[in-house]
Amino acid sequence: MDDLTNVDLNNIGHLGLIDPNDIDLTNMNLLEAQGQFNTILLSDISNLIDAMDCKKCVEKEELLKEAKKKLDVQKEIIDKMVKERRTLHNVILELKGNIRVCCRVRPRTPKETEQMKALCDISFIDDCTIEIGKSEIYQKFSFDKIFAPNASQADVFEELSLLVQSALEGYNVCVFACGQTGSGKTYTMEGERGSQTDEGIIPRTVHYIFEEIKNMELLGWEYRIEASFLEIYNEHIVDLLDITPKPHEIQMVPDKDGDLYVTNLKIEEIHSPDELHECLRTVQRNRAAIASTQSNERSSKSHSVVRIRLIGTHVTKQEESIGNLNLVDLAGSEHLKTEEAVRTAETKNINKSLANLGKVILALLKKQEHIPYKKSKLTHLLMPSLGGNSKTLMLLNVSPLDECYNETLNSLIFASKISNCKTGNVNE
Repeated sequence: MDDLTNVDLNNIGHLGLIDPNDIDLTNMNLLEAQGQFNTILLSDISNLIDAMDCKKCVEKEELLKEAKKKLDVQKEIIDKMVKERRTLHNVILELKGNIRVCCRVRPRTPKETEQMKALCDISFIDDCTIEIGKSEIYQKFSFDKIFAPNASQADVFEELSLLVQSALEGYNVCVFACGQTGSGKTYTMEGERGSQTDEGIIPRTVHYIFEEIKNMELLGWEYRIEASFLEIYNEHIVDLLDITPKPHEIQMVPDKDGDLYVTNLKIEEIHSPDELHECLRTVQRNRAAIASTQSNERSSKSHSVVRIRLIGTHVTKQEESIGNLNLVDLAGSEHLKTEEAVRTAETKNINKSLANLGKVILALLKKQEHIPYKKSKLTHLLMPSLGGNSKTLMLLNVSPLDECYNETLNSLIFASKISNCKTGNVNE
């Protein structure tokens, strides 16, 4: 397994160690193996408890010693398996790419269907290629994954669940949904309240984290989960857990190379999925309160960021793991209507932050020396989760409606620039 970590990841597919086409199957087998070993561990723990309860047994002490010895051996085996799984897990993600671009085409809403709104001419060539056109002029776009209108919320989360696992293992991860207003970004990230089937990325991520933590506790790991919720509006940061006006600035953490924090930001320690859901409800109430006093369209013109910090400790081994997960719902990327002669500061700042996010990602992919993180609050805040060995997923959301054709095309062109650069097909 040590040999595997020394192999050049760019050549690993050619060496035949791992076939990129079988990545998903490999990961599924790894997860299945982990589940089997967890079952074995639980069985040994159960046997140990049974032995402890056997007070009348003359050989109780010997049984306990034997059970403990077996348990220690089993733990060593599982620890080794977990380390090997982590190594393969990161190889898989490296093969897929540390910066990935996916596209989701939402279905027509019931209201749009009732109104018989016309659809764009969109063809799904395969799982990674989409074609869109008008007046006999068609363009193809390729991404890491295409989600057709019939894709479920579970399908979308399955594609990024490995990234959540990376955060648990100490990596910085960023998942952001982008696209025009009304393209389904917020549904993708949050889903619909009260519907388990329609739960979005954020609630599914929370459930996944707590399920994995249960497994890690069997191996001696303990986790502390911290969460903060903020929005960036007009280049100003607003704490969505405490909307009392306060200055919020991005600062470097002393003695922590590259780590950042936001001043005066409320941070909640989360002990269960229900606690995080309650935080989300508070966030939604506060966003609604802000919108009612300023602008009903404000939510579509601000970037919403959920930051989850995962701090794992293994007391016996004296090991620590700190991962950061940023889940971002970006402001709508639509262009101004031609009749809007004067651009407001609000629109300028939206365009500035979205454009700079694209520049930062392209600069990272091109391995440029200077990355313009600090040119916007958004990229400055996300800096630790975009560069280095962090993992990033850009999830483009587009509308299927013909009336949104131009915005859909612009969004696809923007995302394809990043996707093409990732694969080396960039035009200088």
